[in-house]
Amino acid sequence: SFASDSASFDLTNVDIAGCMGEVSRAMGYLQSFPEMAGGGSVVKVDNLLILKQVFMKLEEYILTEMNVNGGSYDGEYIFEILRKGANLTFANHHLLIELL
Repeated sequence: SFASDSASFDLTNVDIAGCMGEVSRAMGYLQSFPEMAGGGSVVKVDNLLILKQVFMKLEEYILTEMNVNGGSYDGEYIFEILRKGANLTFANHHLLIELL
């Protein structure tokens, strides 16, 4: 359908690896500057570890279940990827949002 075509996306393991790299960089900042992680800070190292695990599961799914070279997919397919690859659904998405 037109709506599905206009909402297509590209996703590769390289994209997810980039996300994991950014999470690792944030963890490094928090370890280098502990005062950033203390007090009323929203960002916690434990939350970043959980987020990195989510990205690792998603990357594994993409590498094992999808075309390694990536591709374009219908917009609705992202929900299946998130459900199967990261165990992320509408019912539990708020848990991920709370980590951020």
